[in-house]
Order: sequence, then structure tokens, then C-alpha cells
Amino acid sequence: MRRLTVFMAKPHWDPNNIVGQANHLCTEFRKSMGSLLMLGENDLHCCLKMLTPPQLPATVPNVITWARSSPFDDREVRKPHPMSKETSSVYAALTGGYDGITQWRKFPCFSASSLRNSFDKFKCSRQDWSTYYQSVMVFPIRYVRNPDTNDYDTIGYIAFDSIKKDAFSGLPNIFQYCDNPTEYQNRLLECSAFHLGAIFADSLSAFLHGIYNSASLTGNDNEQQITDKTTEQPTLESPDSPEHGRRRRNASSVPRSQPGAG
Repeated sequence: MRRLTVFMAKPHWDPNNIVGQANHLCTEFRKSMGSLLMLGENDLHCCLKMLTPPQLPATVPNVITWARSSPFDDREVRKPHPMSKETSSVYAALTGGYDGITQWRKFPCFSASSLRNSFDKFKCSRQDWSTYYQSVMVFPIRYVRNPDTNDYDTIGYIAFDSIKKDAFSGLPNIFQYCDNPTEYQNRLLECSAFHLGAIFADSLSAFLHGIYNSASLTGNDNEQQITDKTTEQPTLESPDSPEHGRRRRNASSVPRSQPGAG
């Protein structure tokens, strides 16, 4: 993370290196979580997804896969696409809302194994998701301004998935706790994997808020962009950009992060 910080600061600003370091960070997250859960490098995948703020009131944000862990799998790459509660059970559960099947309370983490057993309950914009994972664990990256008033921006997600059934041993299955988020969170607190993922998300929240706040992350959700530095990379505004500076001055003065807020 320190190396990524260096590449995002003057005078080292380099979008290509930033994406490369973000990929490296996802790989280190995957290694750490995989070691804890005793999953091999091909059994666990990690990605960092960023949200772009809605451009107009009452519109939904777009989601962009900014970085992925290696080794890469063969899942189809996608362009940035709208993130809505109606098309994503994960988004509905983490923000609270109706996905067309379940009226979700607000949860601090989305953890589910044996997803094929919940096929009729799990909404996902990736139509072929069952080809690539049966277990998922998603942590919101929340930039908290005031934990006492629950004032925060959800700026992105750290997502882990595995093709293995019951890959996240010991973690509760969220579909069994749809109406009881308190007991679900009590179960999460007993699991080391939840605490590790929350630390990852918490560590990134204040750091990545500048990107979200400046609306500086653009580009395609394209694996070739991630792996091939000769192609156009997702664009980040330079710290020298007047727009970047203006938006940062309007941000909260004291960054605080709390991935489990709400």
C-alpha cells in the first residue's frame, strides 16, 4: 500500500504504475486471505471495485473493476456498468433495499457459500456467475465522516470469490439471516476472515476517497487494461489537476473509515 501511495503522490504520478500496484495489492490481499482460509492461489480471487458518484440526482452509480489479483481466470471482462439494488443482491444487502426478491436490511459484509443452492435468491448482473464462483465475501469500502450520525460514502468494494463450495469456512451464510442482521453480525465477529477483510477495507477507505470524490476513475472494466500497460489504462486525475484540488478541498477535513458502519 505504501508503494501505491508513492505512485499517487507528486512528483511520482503515473497512472500505469498506479494500476499495476493496485493489482499487486489485490494479489497480496488474496494471498493473506487464502493463507487464513487454507485456499490455494487458484481457489480464491480478489478484486477491487470502485464506484463513480451518480452524475444526476436519483441516478445509480457505475461500478468499475479497478484491480484484480493474479493469477487471472477466464471470466469475461465487462465495461463499467450501473450498480443498482434491483440487479445486485450484494449491493442491496450492503446498502439496504429491495433486489426484486428480498427486502434487505443493511449488512456490514456479504458472505455466502453454496450459492448454487441459493440460485433463486441471488441477483447478479454477471449472468454466468455460477461458472466462476460458489462462495463470495464482499466488504464495502466506506469513507466515514461522522460515525455518530452514520454519515458516510460507500466508495467501493473488496470482493473475494471462490469456485469451491463452502470456501469461507465458519462464516455465516447471509441468506439465512436476511431478517436478523444483528445475529449475522454477531456470527461475523467470531470469524477471523471477517476481521481481516474489514481491516483491508478500513485501510483503503480514506486513501481511496480522493479518487471517488474527484470522480477521477474512468475507463473500461477490461482485463487487458489491467494486465497490459501498453493499452489505455483507467484514468486518474493528477494531483496537479485544478479540478482534483478543488474537489479535495471540499472533502471532509478529518478522514475516518469504518467498513462495518451501518
